[in-house]
Amino acid sequence: MEDPSSADSLEATNPQASDHLSKHESTSGGDQEIEPNDVEMKDETDSWTAPDGSFSKRIIKKGSGFTTPNDGASCQVTISIVDPLEDNDVGYPTGEQVDIVLGDGCGRFSEAIDACLETMHQGEESELRVFDEHHVESVDQTHGSAAAEFRSEAGDGQISNRVATFRVTLHSFTRNKDIHKMSVGDILTRVSQLKDYGTTCFKERKLQLAERFYIRAGRYLIMVCHPQDVKDLDDEERQQYLLLKKGCSLNLAACHLKQKRYDDVITHCTIALEIEPLNAKALFRRCQAYLALDEFEKTRTDIQTALGEDPESRLFLEQKRLLGKRERKVFNKLSRGMNKMFGGPS
Repeated sequence: MEDPSSADSLEATNPQASDHLSKHESTSGGDQEIEPNDVEMKDETDSWTAPDGSFSKRIIKKGSGFTTPNDGASCQVTISIVDPLEDNDVGYPTGEQVDIVLGDGCGRFSEAIDACLETMHQGEESELRVFDEHHVESVDQTHGSAAAEFRSEAGDGQISNRVATFRVTLHSFTRNKDIHKMSVGDILTRVSQLKDYGTTCFKERKLQLAERFYIRAGRYLIMVCHPQDVKDLDDEERQQYLLLKKGCSLNLAACHLKQKRYDDVITHCTIALEIEPLNAKALFRRCQAYLALDEFEKTRTDIQTALGEDPESRLFLEQKRLLGKRERKVFNKLSRGMNKMFGGPS
């Protein structure tokens, strides 16, 4: 049985995304540092702050036209680092004019850069300031663990107030199709790409970035059809839809398991098991979550289901041993407590 606990055992990725990944796997070594004093600011009417406070931008040079890039747009940009960074994992090449696909950056600051670009017009040049407590991703607003991680990194329960500053120029762009105009095939291709980027981030231990990509992929899947209408897709589309939905759910569960978000692990593994009831990865991750929550009977059920398929599975035999050990520990603790309460022998 394939080891469902390892990073390499995440669902197989689609090679269609490899061309995009190659653009982001190496950030240019020729990063230019711009002195902050060299940035000539316009008046305050050219300043704008994101509603969630994640970043602010000030327009240095106004662009032209009425449209702005969207997710998946092909953009020609120059992103320059204004202030030296402790972590140069920007997500896109810096210091030179390059072609990027908006939304495909796999770095700490890529989401803020994406959000900024989505507000820019062709030819616009702006200064982008990213606030450190937000720069991982806005998914923190609905999942609190990311914020908790930042507090722990800053120490003493405080969130760091450091700011990263970039100069971003949008030379030109070609908008991607709006999602409501995409075919089912287009949407599934985009889902596969996002899922692949998530897997890359997961293997690089960028759990929050990985989670962001899987969540975005899931949002695209919602646009394909209502879960009750999957039967209306043709055979090939239905198979691909279910495979991607299962893969994103399993991979989200893997992220949440490492973050000890056990309820979320159970939710996403259950979604995967609705698609494939005997999926070993889903059973393994869910039984780990159940065990962490002391849900012994549910843990036992998942272990028995898996061992029914593969009685020699080392992973599930080990989980069975850990279940017995945990049950004995909890029982003994309870017994000592009852003895003290009712005056029995201790």
